[in-house]
Amino acid sequence: MKRLPKFLSASILSILDQGMLSALNFGIGLLLIRLVSKEEYGLYGQLYSLALFMGLLLDSWIGGPLTTVAASQNNATQHALFHHYWRKQLVLASALSSLCFSAIWLLPLPHIDSGSAWILGLGFAAYVFCNGIREYSRSLGFIENDMQTVFQQDLLYTFSICAALLL
Repeated sequence: MKRLPKFLSASILSILDQGMLSALNFGIGLLLIRLVSKEEYGLYGQLYSLALFMGLLLDSWIGGPLTTVAASQNNATQHALFHHYWRKQLVLASALSSLCFSAIWLLPLPHIDSGSAWILGLGFAAYVFCNGIREYSRSLGFIENDMQTVFQQDLLYTFSICAALLL
């Protein structure tokens, strides 16, 4: 009987977590629509789509296999797998973020001068890398059935993004 309340609380936290992240993305979109030009918003949309694709690659190469394999292992094996896949996540997230930086810096972007393209590329690469690390941490929380920690991490992420937007 105790499993049902834990399942319900984890389900409620999961719904709140996804709702919070969706609201954050929706709010950022609304804010940008009001503050930037059509061209800049279009660039944001393209970069956001690219970030989602990078996240999908990381999840399909690292998160998905880790979740599938580690869930059925004992604690010692799980932690060895976590460490092994953590190194892979760092390498792959670094490679993908470097690729994104290079593409933005080297490819001509409309309405972006070459002097500020490297700043945009650096910021976007940092986002791709940090998002890859955050998603890995979320995967570990899901594997360990620790929805409370996942929610707390996403709450910190949401507040950090909101604080950065206020600057």
